[in-house]
Parts: sequence; C-alpha cells; structure tokens
Amino acid sequence: MKPKFSSLMFLLVSIFFIANVNAQVTYQEEMTSNGLSGMMAFKSTSTTYLGETAKNQTSEIEFTGGFMKHVAPKSTSASIVRLDKEVFWDLNISQKEYTEMTFADFKKMIKEGMSAEPMPPAQGPEGDETNEDEYEWGKPVIRVIKGKKTQNVNGFKCQDYTIQVTTVGKHKKTGIKDTILVVNDLWNSVVTATAMEKMKKFHQTLAQKLGFDQPTKGMGAIFSAYKDYLEKIAAEASKLEGYPVKSTMRMTMTTHAQKSLEKKDDQEEKSDVDLSNPVGGLLGGFAKKMAKKQMEKKSTSGAKEVFQFTNELKSIKVGDVSADKFEIPAGFKKVTHPVEQMKKK
Repeated sequence: MKPKFSSLMFLLVSIFFIANVNAQVTYQEEMTSNGLSGMMAFKSTSTTYLGETAKNQTSEIEFTGGFMKHVAPKSTSASIVRLDKEVFWDLNISQKEYTEMTFADFKKMIKEGMSAEPMPPAQGPEGDETNEDEYEWGKPVIRVIKGKKTQNVNGFKCQDYTIQVTTVGKHKKTGIKDTILVVNDLWNSVVTATAMEKMKKFHQTLAQKLGFDQPTKGMGAIFSAYKDYLEKIAAEASKLEGYPVKSTMRMTMTTHAQKSLEKKDDQEEKSDVDLSNPVGGLLGGFAKKMAKKQMEKKSTSGAKEVFQFTNELKSIKVGDVSADKFEIPAGFKKVTHPVEQMKKK
C-alpha cells in the first residue's frame, strides 16, 4: 500500500481531529505521525484561514521516516475549499501550479474507490499481513477517563481525557486471541471551543455537501479498515467539554497468533535440517536459530503499532481574513489533476 499524500489527504485527516463566532478565524497547527504500519511517517505544520464559506490551509510537509524520507523533499502546499463554489483547489507553491476538483468529482472518486487502495487493519512482524477476515471479533468495549487535574498546553488551560476502545478477536486458524486497542488522549480547552465552533460548523457543512453523514466517512479508503474504531472515538470525543488543543491517537494490535504461526514454521524448518551433511546442516540450523533470536530481540513488545497521529493547536486568532486568501494567486497555472492522469493511463 502506497497512500497518496496530498494537501487534500491532510484536509480529510484534519476533519477527523476537529472534535467539535461569526468572525473569521486564523489558527496554526502541527501534526506528526509514525505513519500507517510503519510507513509514511511525516510532520506537518499548517496555517488555516477560515471565512464564512471558504477555507485555506497552507502546509509545510516533511516525511520523517522510511523510504519517503530520502526521496520526497520538504514541500509547501495549500488547499482551498470553497463551499459556495463547491470546489477544491490544490496549490503547488514552488511550481506556481494548481489543480481543481469539484465536490461532484470528489464524490465520484470516493464511490469508485480511486482515492487509495484498501489496507489491512494491521500487519504482523516483518510485514506479514494479519487480515481482519482471519479473526472473529467481539464487541468493542469503550472507556472514557477524565484526568484529575487541569494543565497548560501551548498556553491554553486544558482538561485531559482518555478514550479507549478495546476489541478482542479469536484467530480462526489457531484459536488464539489477539486484541486491538485504540487510545485517544485529548487535552481540551473551553476557551478555544468558542472560536473553533466556526470550524466545526464549516466541516459539518462540507461533510454534508460531500454526502458523508459523519466526518470519518470522508477519510477515504486509507482509513476504511479502521472506520468503525474512528467513528466510535469521534462519537465519544464529541460529548466532551471543550476543543482539543492536543489530540494523540494510537492503535496497536497484539500479535500472539502471528508469533504462534512463526514458531510453528520455525519448528518445521528445524525438521528439514540436512542429516546427510552434519556439519553443513548444523551450521545452517545454527544460523537460522541466531537469525530467529535477532528478530525476537528486535520485537520485544507483544503489540505492534498500526498507526499514530498527534495534532496540536499552536495558536488561534479571531479577526478578519483577506478575501485573497480564498482565491487562486495571480500567475498560477492550472494543470491536470493526478486522478485524471491516472484515468488516462
């Protein structure tokens, strides 16, 4: 799976992190992630300008791990959403180019499943897939914990909350149980909630125009495998007081069934030692044993991280925003959207 990371993707991720004045708003955020199953780790800093029917999010994105760290340079882009014109504009700042996608085209893209390839809910060690269909999952157990003390986060007085969703499943082949745990730590501010109410309403209107009855349904196939967990988290987060100045979400899954299968495979390998060549056979078995120990040493935890996101509100300002922020800058050239390019191939 190689997700397409664009400013549009960051828009959809940010919709989920909005938990919930007539004046216009400008705010700055920082998002970091370890990626999905260890892939596509990134850091993004953004400034968002919000008007009555338009939004401009200008982001600086840097990949911080894996292959993408070496092949994708730090870049600056902007995404403009116009509710009045029902259109997305993605701006490539360095090239002075932009692409356009109407809400109608976006809905068609989601329907056709072209936004991304489906992902399994987790992967075992060394990239072995642990497919959701291999398990019989029980009913998720939800727990909300309120912290005992308030604390200062980025200059805002916040109350901390933790939302946990625990789901136990039995592996169909081995009968071994594994657990998926989703933890969302929130630091909510009542002060920022009033100013950010406008953003909540903007995203609700956007979700309705795109045909999504819940914001998480607009996150595309990238998160489709985790939709149920994310929707449960979002439902609980919407009940909490205040706006999340900081939100950290992490999903992990134990790999007991996978380790059991690996152990079985290891035992089968030992039985295949070449007895006709005692020296070579013993050395081969010793090498396999040492390799196995190295893998176990690398993976001391009983759980594997599926994904992790942290989003922080760094600053917020209520006041007028120039109308130019919501228009295509002078001198920018319109180019073919990547989705249209894919269709032509």
